[in-house]
Amino acid sequence: MSGQQSTDLSGTAIIVMGVCGAGKTSLAGKLSETLGFPMVEADDFHSDSNRAKMAKGIGLTDEDRMPWLAAVTSAAREKTANANGVIIACSALRKVYRDVFRAGFNDCMFIHLTGSREILAERLTHRTGHFVDAGLLDSQLKTLEPPDRDERYLEIDVSLPPEKAVEEALDGVRAQSINA
Repeated sequence: MSGQQSTDLSGTAIIVMGVCGAGKTSLAGKLSETLGFPMVEADDFHSDSNRAKMAKGIGLTDEDRMPWLAAVTSAAREKTANANGVIIACSALRKVYRDVFRAGFNDCMFIHLTGSREILAERLTHRTGHFVDAGLLDSQLKTLEPPDRDERYLEIDVSLPPEKAVEEALDGVRAQSINA
């Protein structure tokens, strides 16, 4: 990755997606810092009832998720009013959920964090201070619809060291924005 490369990412929504424990917030935070884009953490927009369900290991339904996704999209659009782009940390498990983002932004790209169930479960056993734990992992893995060919995305393996994952994400974002 060249530090001299200048790529115009104006108006871009970059959604870091994946199941619980994948490291969405960490990667999104590093991308936000590096690219100078504001970040929206989708978990901040869950209703109290959604949080309570997930804390009990109960997966959310489409009816639970759609108002949440609308709120996340609205908050992200507000942030792009004063910035060239936005980074969103959001599970975005199904294509119909990603379509909400694609409809809300002219330029939308997904970074899908992937990993084995074992690695994800291990990460969740060490998670503290979050309403989602390992009890929700199997539900999210069952719900997950990986991005399809008609979606602009890249995959990053969660087993990579964090700095390598950030480097791959930045390289992929820049490469795809050049070719978009």
